[in-house]
Amino acid sequence: MKRWIASVAAAMLIAACPSALDIDKTFAAAPLKLIVDGEAALTPLHPFINQNIVYIPVRVLTEFYPAGLQWDNRQKLLTIADDSTSTLIKPGSQLVLYYGSSTALEGKAILRNGRMYIPASALNLISGADFRLDQEQNSVSIISGSVSTTVRTPTEALAAAEDHPGFKIYAALKDKTAYKGYVLEVNGRKHKYDWQTYRDLSHPPELYYADVNQDGQPEAVVILTLGTGTGIVEQEIHVINPQTWQELAVPEAWEAASQLVTSSITADGKDMLVSLKLAGALPAQVELRLRTAAMIRISAEQQVLVQLLTTE
Repeated sequence: MKRWIASVAAAMLIAACPSALDIDKTFAAAPLKLIVDGEAALTPLHPFINQNIVYIPVRVLTEFYPAGLQWDNRQKLLTIADDSTSTLIKPGSQLVLYYGSSTALEGKAILRNGRMYIPASALNLISGADFRLDQEQNSVSIISGSVSTTVRTPTEALAAAEDHPGFKIYAALKDKTAYKGYVLEVNGRKHKYDWQTYRDLSHPPELYYADVNQDGQPEAVVILTLGTGTGIVEQEIHVINPQTWQELAVPEAWEAASQLVTSSITADGKDMLVSLKLAGALPAQVELRLRTAAMIRISAEQQVLVQLLTTE
């Protein structure tokens, strides 16, 4: 009697999952490829689809995210630990312990051939990464974004020129907190430059298409952020001839200003007399008398350095 009940229960369990079995057979013949930031994943394990949910091997996390995996075989419990928190996952459970609270995943964690798989949508919860299923390419792509800690060649452009989508800029290599080199693309043609900056997602590269030297031929203008501080953003500019890939010389701000402004400071009793002469089509001259309580404030407005002088 017990054997008969067990047989019926097993039959009911199998009958309840026909779609999953069919999907497994389909992808056994054509396994999904796993891509991380445009490159084939290092793990030989493949993603799969179960009940319309994309599953990925949890081990792929270690390829782009600073986390360690710890498996407790006695409790059948996986711990994903990073610098700030631990995520606990148990095979067969849809709930995970994250930041001390239970959170439901899209589907249950699956232990298959001694390997743990989780819904790909859980990547965003754990690491902030996203995924994309490409049925035509039979692949699952993981886009690690700001969480990546490995050296990879990004395939997504960091910036594109407004109204000129053929002008794009990529990072040549993404290495932890730095971009090591950049690739400029102009209408399908590409050229690499050795510019290196740190990865500041709040100040991404800027790309413009403009005739800045007034020669009748537009240039590619790249602005990269070197560092930031309280009220300060340090940037560098690169102007490229898109026909020859030659970088044009850009004078320092003080050099450019010295060609347009001449100044002098002379003592006049207890005061200091500042004289500014501006060149150009409409030359002008300004004289300011600075007393003891005078203050000079410097600010940047629309990429122009502005000095404000106030006196009592």
